[in-house]
Amino acid sequence: SGRTPCRVLAWNAPGYGQSSPLGPDTPRAADYARRLWLWLDTMQVDAPFVLVGQSMGCLIAAAAAAQQPKRIKRLVLFAPARGYGRASKEERERRRDERLAALRELGPSGLAQRRAASMLSPNAEPALVEYVRDIMQRINPTGYAQATHMLSKGDIDSDLARCSAPLVVASGSADTITSQASCSDIAARAGVKWVDMGPVGHEIGRAHV
Repeated sequence: SGRTPCRVLAWNAPGYGQSSPLGPDTPRAADYARRLWLWLDTMQVDAPFVLVGQSMGCLIAAAAAAQQPKRIKRLVLFAPARGYGRASKEERERRRDERLAALRELGPSGLAQRRAASMLSPNAEPALVEYVRDIMQRINPTGYAQATHMLSKGDIDSDLARCSAPLVVASGSADTITSQASCSDIAARAGVKWVDMGPVGHEIGRAHV
């Protein structure tokens, strides 16, 4: 095909997969980003590389790019969560508390049952919905709670303003979690064009539907 092979590293953020949660109970994106850089240093990633984030992972990726911009060859954000850092104190706390209350009341399995279908497009096949549901019900409650605090305090626009690396912002037009309007506005504020990935839902990285 003429394509150059590349090395791909997939990171489990603190509190996800087998990764230990962060020390602070209410971390910020910058705390996750510092852990990311420690991991990359351990993996001996020295040359400039393409950093990819998806959903809340975009908050971490943007914070990491702001911390060490010279190490980023390109920053790619799929369906980026903006964070509520610029919202009013009441709005931030309401959003945070709603997510934490749902976690306490439903648990990981209940959250997966409630939200899995909304992560995909309306045309997603049942098998793909079940696949996403299975992944979601494996979340670590501590890690999910910490990520909720990060989301409530996140401000991706500020971090992108401090990032000098080339930027790509893309999402699907069928995404109801991070809407087309929100994603395209993030791109516009950063001075780039939003890339339309077509009628796909939020979970671009897990099921391209």
